[in-house]
Amino acid sequence: MQTGNWRKGGDERALLAEDRTRAGRRSYEIDYSYALPTALTLLLLVAVLSVSAATLSHVLSMEMPSAAPVAAVAAVAAVADVAAVTAAAETQVVPLRVGSMWPQGAGENKVLNILKDRVGNMTNGRIVMEIQPFGSTMDSQTFAKLTDGRLDGAVIPMYMAGKPPQGYNNVALVAGNGIAGAGHGIEQTTMLGWMFSTEGQATLERIYDHVNYKGFVSASLGSEMLGWCKKEYATYEEFKNATIRAPGGPIGTIYKKIMASPANVLGGGTEQLAGYFLNDQVDCFEWFKPSIDIPLLEGMGFDLKNSSYKNVYAGGLHQNSPFVIMVYSDAALARLRPSDYAVLKAASQASVLELWTQTERESGQILNHIAAGTDGWNGFHIRTTPAGLNRAFKDAALEVLTGMAATDSQFSNFLEQMKALNTDTSAWRSEQLQAAAHLLMALRNMAAYDSTGLLEAQVQLLPAYLRADIVSAI
Repeated sequence: MQTGNWRKGGDERALLAEDRTRAGRRSYEIDYSYALPTALTLLLLVAVLSVSAATLSHVLSMEMPSAAPVAAVAAVAAVADVAAVTAAAETQVVPLRVGSMWPQGAGENKVLNILKDRVGNMTNGRIVMEIQPFGSTMDSQTFAKLTDGRLDGAVIPMYMAGKPPQGYNNVALVAGNGIAGAGHGIEQTTMLGWMFSTEGQATLERIYDHVNYKGFVSASLGSEMLGWCKKEYATYEEFKNATIRAPGGPIGTIYKKIMASPANVLGGGTEQLAGYFLNDQVDCFEWFKPSIDIPLLEGMGFDLKNSSYKNVYAGGLHQNSPFVIMVYSDAALARLRPSDYAVLKAASQASVLELWTQTERESGQILNHIAAGTDGWNGFHIRTTPAGLNRAFKDAALEVLTGMAATDSQFSNFLEQMKALNTDTSAWRSEQLQAAAHLLMALRNMAAYDSTGLLEAQVQLLPAYLRADIVSAI
């Protein structure tokens, strides 16, 4: 990755050119960075020529020097002063106060440190992200802080993007969470490719039309697990009688359709999560995945290793491509150069893969310990997704999402894009599915699977659409 002068590389010039096309739309994207050095150079040249001409006249006439050389020297000094001020501005530190909607200990907050280091390196330390303290619960005041200037930027879940003041934006709600692959089983990598495509970027831009901030996809955390349960469920018919904690919105609606009763589904965020444990209210719960759930719960004073939730279901469809957005207030962006806007965008895109692979590896390491009963995970078991659950969830998801599209034209257009994306990529994904199915059959015949369950756990980490189709096919 290049640091230092951004304008030396072809890619950087392309980024700057792209940003300048937005100048008619955003005042902070007008770039005067080339005009000022050019003007200073011309002024300096005029001043030097004035000195030279006046001096030559003096030599030829052998008269006392006139005021012209003195004025020219003063002009040179003035130019030097302006150049010094410009140089100081080039190195002036720009602080950005950034926070998070998530509480202390949440794995999503890791993206702030990643972005802080990357943006600092890409600007030679000129932009400094000052990370503000985290709260003990989800920060409901995040958007108010962006509006009144207490924060310049914040990490938020993408499903919250475009929320104030008109309520949830359905496109952000599903594009950012990938509920059953938007109903079509599209997995993480394909969804991420769409997000960074011209079509996806245009969709993301429209989400911010009516709010006073702009955002970039900054993290992808991989597929969420089904959850941590007190007992084993072999089939969907058994599982649907459990009481579960699930997210709200369309995900909660889908679960209420497939569980024995809507009363079996408890929603709520971090404020309610600890209470569910302390009051023994749920049979199963999910938040995200092992590498994110464990530190979050520890920060709330709950020790998962010493709990009764000893059955681990790694496979899930309810959020198979969740994205984290780093948003910046319009007021903060107005203080930056156009090239800074390009830096923030590029740094965010580079951070996506870093945090994704980091959390995937950490979760895999935890599964290894669970399977082996080491590192305090004695008595825990990795379980296969209950037979029939994925198919029931996917069917209900498509029903709910289609209903949302009937009353929201923008969301309807988004679902059509997802259908086309599924069609374009299905042939290649089908080949991967066949290979994965043969792999699973081979693993089932290996003695190591029966003794530890680790090999099937690795299969559970396959993309969501592969897990769903394999479970329903075998």
